Amino acid sequence: MLYSVGLMRTFTRRGLLASTSLLAAAGAAPKRLIGVTMMPEFIQNEGIDGVLRNLVERAGVNAVTTSPYVMELADERTGSREPPIDADAGKVRLLDRPLWGMRELFVRTAPSFAHNFKLFEGLRYQPAQATELTRQHGGLIKDFIREAQRRKVKVYFQVQAAIPPGYRVQFGGPKPEDAPRLPDGRIPPRRLANNGSLGRVEVQRYLSALIRDIFKNYPEIDGL
Repeated sequence: MLYSVGLMRTFTRRGLLASTSLLAAAGAAPKRLIGVTMMPEFIQNEGIDGVLRNLVERAGVNAVTTSPYVMELADERTGSREPPIDADAGKVRLLDRPLWGMRELFVRTAPSFAHNFKLFEGLRYQPAQATELTRQHGGLIKDFIREAQRRKVKVYFQVQAAIPPGYRVQFGGPKPEDAPRLPDGRIPPRRLANNGSLGRVEVQRYLSALIRDIFKNYPEIDGL
């Protein structure tokens, strides 16, 4: 996994820990955001306190990005591979950091909150329904936000803007009429992710409703 520091540099996990530890040892407080993307499944696996202790105390992180979903184990028939296939290039890729003790697995997700479907009335794309997984584990995301901000860490969300319903690249995608196209009108045959075109009105409308819904449910986040 790679981590962005400021706007210019990218580190491996080991490199990030080493560089930020040097800053801490020298007593140099970072004057810019040191941000890490931490997906919900790792928070579920390692616990809020364990994750934040590693990020804040060991790495000196002061901003974290996560997403409004939760995850559980599935099988090949009912789930999607983690890590993702990514246009077949990811078939041999394994997780650096195990999930549920595995470096390759099948999973399914659910939103971490219950959507307000009135915001999506008449739209081509609809968000995912809350499930038992939402009810059992969705509160973890609010707990994580609260505890991170208590430790002076800014919390942001990322969503897959053009992959309705917008949580993970494996679990959504546009209708063919909203797919991005080449100048000759063809849909590219080997796309990395199943993105829709941001120029399509239906994609824009869904994204607008999704953003409003997220901020109504998570007004405390620092950004999206």
